[in-house]
Amino acid sequence: MSGETGIGHTSGLRSRLARSRLSRATVRARLPRRSGRDVVRLGSPKCGWWVSDRAVRAGGIAYCAGVGNDITFDLALIEQYGFEVWAFDPTPAVVNSVGAWNTPPTWHFEPVGLWIEQGSIRFYLPANPDHVSVSATNAQGTDSYLEAPVDTLGRIMARLGHSHIDLLKMDIEGAEGPVLEAMIAGGIRPEAICVEFDQPEHPWRVARRINGLLAAGYELDTSERWNFTFSRAA
Repeated sequence: MSGETGIGHTSGLRSRLARSRLSRATVRARLPRRSGRDVVRLGSPKCGWWVSDRAVRAGGIAYCAGVGNDITFDLALIEQYGFEVWAFDPTPAVVNSVGAWNTPPTWHFEPVGLWIEQGSIRFYLPANPDHVSVSATNAQGTDSYLEAPVDTLGRIMARLGHSHIDLLKMDIEGAEGPVLEAMIAGGIRPEAICVEFDQPEHPWRVARRINGLLAAGYELDTSERWNFTFSRAA
C-alpha cells in the first residue's frame, strides 16, 4: 500500500506541476506589456522579490503579509533602503518563532492575517506537514484547520497611523484576491505591490485580478512564476 501511495502522490504532483505550467503560459500570453522600469531583486533566491527601483526609495513604509520562515526581503528593505516594515502572519509556527529572531527595531510583527473583514476565521493547514503556511481560502483542499485573528488593510493602517503604504507584499496562500479587491474598492493605493497568486486558482481569474490592478492605475513591472510586481503608473 505504501508503494502505491507514493506512486500516486508522485503522479498527482507531476499532474499539478503540469497544470501549473500550462496555467502560467495561459496567463503570460495575456499579460500586458511590462512597464520598462528598472527592477532590483531583494531577498533570498527562494523567497526574494523583484521591485521597481522607484518603489524602494529611502525611508518608505512596507507591509509584508505572509512571513513564513524567511524575512530576507523585509531585511533587505530595511538594510538597503531604510524602510520601516510591518510584517503580518497568524500562523502559530511563525508566531512562536518570531521572538527568537534577531530583528532590527524597524521590523515590526503582528500575529494577524490580512482579510476582508475583522475577526477570527478558519485557516486550513497545508497538505505537507513540514510546511508552515496556512490558508484562509483552503488553497490546498485540506480538512484540518485552526482559527486565528484577521483584519482588513484599511483598519490596520488606521490603527498604525499610516495614511499611505509605499510597498505591499502578499504571500498569503489564496487570500490575496479578496484582499486586493477590497483594497481597490477602499481606495487604498500602495506605490508598489508584490503579490503571489496562489494556485490552483483558475488562470482566467488571475488574469482578471491583474486587469483589476491595471484598471486601478497600476503597471506590471515584472513577473516570476506566480509572483507579480506592480507599481503605480507614472
